[in-house]
Amino acid sequence: MSHKQERGTSKAVVIGIICFVCAAAYVFFMFYVGQHKEQEKTATAARTNTPIHMGSFSTAIDYAPFLVAQSKGWVQSELGVPTNQIEFTTFQTLPSINEAFAAGKLDVVVTSEIAAIIGRAAGIDIRITGLDATLTEGIVVRSAGPVQVLKDLKGKRVAVLSGSAMHFGLVKLLSGVGIKTSELSLINMVPPDAAAAFASGQIDGWAVWPPWPEQQVVAKAGRFLPDAEAKVQSVVVMRQGFIDQGTAARAIMRAIARGKAWLAQNPSDGISLIAQELKLPEDVVRLAWPKHNWGAELSPDITHDMQEKASFLLSEKMIQHAVSVADMVEPLSQ
Repeated sequence: MSHKQERGTSKAVVIGIICFVCAAAYVFFMFYVGQHKEQEKTATAARTNTPIHMGSFSTAIDYAPFLVAQSKGWVQSELGVPTNQIEFTTFQTLPSINEAFAAGKLDVVVTSEIAAIIGRAAGIDIRITGLDATLTEGIVVRSAGPVQVLKDLKGKRVAVLSGSAMHFGLVKLLSGVGIKTSELSLINMVPPDAAAAFASGQIDGWAVWPPWPEQQVVAKAGRFLPDAEAKVQSVVVMRQGFIDQGTAARAIMRAIARGKAWLAQNPSDGISLIAQELKLPEDVVRLAWPKHNWGAELSPDITHDMQEKASFLLSEKMIQHAVSVADMVEPLSQ
């Protein structure tokens, strides 16, 4: 063999060895990652001898990432626990959420940012760990009524859940057209009661989140006011004690991330699944769908928006202590 051929053969051997080492390292890395994930799940299951308490506030389409993860079994699989070890509650009032957190009977809830801010102001040790979505909420008025634009709400009866994100949005929208809240009748109502009042003509308008106004529009009982939308964040809130217990909190965030990715890739199937989960007509969900951004993540702009809502709650004396939203935002790596 010539010297040149020997060099070529040696070079090939060296390259072969390098490729083998890289391949072996990759296989080891993937094995390690897989083992680590399995150990996380096993550790979570071992620590969680008591049920994991999860919930949501009312009915909302913006909970879709969590609903998808729950429907497809991803919450259970990421946690490594059986379905019957997860207890889920739909809360109808904001105070009941914070009462459950304070009593240690709630670990995780999906809701608007307002519930978290109110709880934090009351001294409950909770954190905003991620987003389900950002969305816009609107004001629906009676189809046959005289209200055409925001200014027409002056002197009218408008339902809104006191202290909700849409309450903040409504006050801000009215202020933008020179109307004080004292110049109309604001009625504090939970959505089911407001729906009945809207149907019976007891109220002229209703500021609320999807799917409630879309139900009125699809039924041709209501229509949206133009230029009357408010930005809202649908957040994942966890009790600090639950976060500190181990890997369960991050496992839940992984499941929600899978839900968000699936919704982005499967919008039509997502509409059908959420309609089924919430027992709503698909037309209602389809109408509300474009208002949601499933890919949204926590950011300085979103934190600033939530801080504005915290300041509003304090100015309206709905909370007694100032809240620094930046201090309660704790994005969890997955």
